[in-house]
Amino acid sequence: MLTISPGQAAPGAVDTTFNPSVSGAVYSVVAQPDGRILIGGSFSQVNGIFRNGIARLYSDGSLDLSYSNYIPGTIYAMVKQPDGKLLVGGSFSTASGQIRYDIARLNVDGSLDGTFTTSNNISGTVYSLCVQSDGKIVFGGTFSAFYSPSQSQIRYSVSRVNSDGSLDTSFNSGFNSSSATVYAIAQQADGKLLIGGNFNTFGTYGLTRNYVARLGTDGTPDVTYPSPTTAANGLVRSITIQSDGKSLWAGDFTSLLNSSRGRIGRLNVDGSLDTSSFAGGSSGGVGATGSIYATALDSNGNIYVGGNFNQYNSSYRGDVARLFSDGSADSTYTSVTNLNQGATIRCMAVQPDGRLIIGGNITTFNGVSRTNLVRLYADLYPAEIVTQPKSRNVAVGSNVTFTVDISNPTAATYQWRKDGVSIQGATFAQYSVFNSQFTDTGNYSVSVNTGVGGITSSNALLQVGIAPAITQQPIAITVTQGQTATFTVVATGSPLNYIWSRNGIKLTASNSTYTNSTLTITNCALANAGSYTVTVSNFLGTNFSFPALLTVLAPVSIVTQPSDQYSTLGGTATFSVGASGNPLNYQWLQGTNPIIGANSSSYTLSSIVATDATNYSVIISNQFGSVTSSTANLILGNPPVVTQQPVSQTVNEGGSASLVCSVSGTFPISLQWLINGSPL
Repeated sequence: MLTISPGQAAPGAVDTTFNPSVSGAVYSVVAQPDGRILIGGSFSQVNGIFRNGIARLYSDGSLDLSYSNYIPGTIYAMVKQPDGKLLVGGSFSTASGQIRYDIARLNVDGSLDGTFTTSNNISGTVYSLCVQSDGKIVFGGTFSAFYSPSQSQIRYSVSRVNSDGSLDTSFNSGFNSSSATVYAIAQQADGKLLIGGNFNTFGTYGLTRNYVARLGTDGTPDVTYPSPTTAANGLVRSITIQSDGKSLWAGDFTSLLNSSRGRIGRLNVDGSLDTSSFAGGSSGGVGATGSIYATALDSNGNIYVGGNFNQYNSSYRGDVARLFSDGSADSTYTSVTNLNQGATIRCMAVQPDGRLIIGGNITTFNGVSRTNLVRLYADLYPAEIVTQPKSRNVAVGSNVTFTVDISNPTAATYQWRKDGVSIQGATFAQYSVFNSQFTDTGNYSVSVNTGVGGITSSNALLQVGIAPAITQQPIAITVTQGQTATFTVVATGSPLNYIWSRNGIKLTASNSTYTNSTLTITNCALANAGSYTVTVSNFLGTNFSFPALLTVLAPVSIVTQPSDQYSTLGGTATFSVGASGNPLNYQWLQGTNPIIGANSSSYTLSSIVATDATNYSVIISNQFGSVTSSTANLILGNPPVVTQQPVSQTVNEGGSASLVCSVSGTFPISLQWLINGSPL
């Protein structure tokens, strides 16, 4: 399935699925009914494969290898005959190694049609071709055509040959020099021919016609056409006849039949100006700001113009625009804002599906890299998804609906899929699952197609379950050190996820073993004791259990013994002990006598009297037994007191001095003399 990048799906946007590489300018393009595309120009390679002057592509832009010819030079014009053969015109002297001056006919496989030979020597270039309804062929350009064998016949700028290429001697336009150029030819329903180009005079008949003329069935200029005969003020590059017989004229002119027209205008069948159209834009501007080289019509009556301009009717349109039938610009058709410097649209053709093929000198089109050939979407283009289907979490029995929103205003088809498999009957912009069950869980997506391509949405995950509920809480546990402790929670719901925590901190596999709703702690240590909880959750919610206490019992072990304490009469002293085990019961002793109320890990004496100066110890016990600490002594004494202060002394340099300080107190006493605050 084709994927379209966001923002690319729109009328006039580049068809990113079509990306042929053409090594030179494309001057002519023909869209075949079967979707294949013929291109002509001044190139030597297509998609890196040798193709000189002409090639045929498949609809996806790949080269049709079955179609091959070799025409060194440049092809400016191509037209399909009703029998499928192709006429080509341009500037060349051989085709498939055979002499063919500037015009040739190819079979449906691209090979040279040997039954068509013009028996002429054209000096110049063929820019335009027209196959008449009677099978005769008219071609125009800048040339002198000398016809063999006698070369008694010469035709300038426009000529007609029979279906076998021989000269139609009944046709003579009256151009009598090669200074005139015919860029465009179109046949009216009555058989008369419209020609446009760069000319002023039909010398043989002494008739002045500036850039616009109509020829009778014998080639003579129609003196009544156009009306008035002042015609255009600049050359004509393209003529397109509408289904109503009116004709579109485009080129370099800014005036048509004495009325302002910006490079394009429309004439009625009788050659008068169609004053109801192309007179100006909504902002006051008139037509294109530069030359129009090519025009095309689609089945809806829209007009496409291409050339070398940057505005149409004062709206920015870089080299290509779509117009309504009155000549006003269609603002819904993407304006080209990023075309490479010097780019010119030389040709265009509408495919059967409405997409527009444009060729010319192109390297970049609206920021998309393209080499001389581009395809643009029309009103029918691949859908661009604006809102993707969203993932849903629902309870069993619920109804759920997936939806997708697209930007494409044209008709689209939908096909929903579950886990990549199409769902029968799911062919609308939304898809509903009623009374959802566990089996409906999966990834849902939708492909959207408009007939010229499509796009597949991202996956939306549907999860169907039952909300969690705790029906049996974990209970408190008491174990002896080294034993195994197991907490269990019972819950309903589906699916269920369990997360166990101790004292509010999530447990890891390194300190516990998980078995779904059961938490098992092996070889319990005192560090495992604490308050345990479990969260039971799924995509529909979360439940939290009540706390369950784990108590770990262990024998007593003294970690830190009590130490001797020093104090004075009336002072205080504190003895302490460090122990492990659970539970812990303490009893302090003075000598061998229990001290009433001294039942914690520390014992403090205050207002010490002389009889308190003895040894102290503590008995620590639990159901596993008891241990008695070593003894620690309370030692009483007097703090040091200075009884004689040192006296200041004055001595001569080199003399000696003796400082004396007397102290009292319980020995040993440590003394440290200082000089200016620093120890000596």
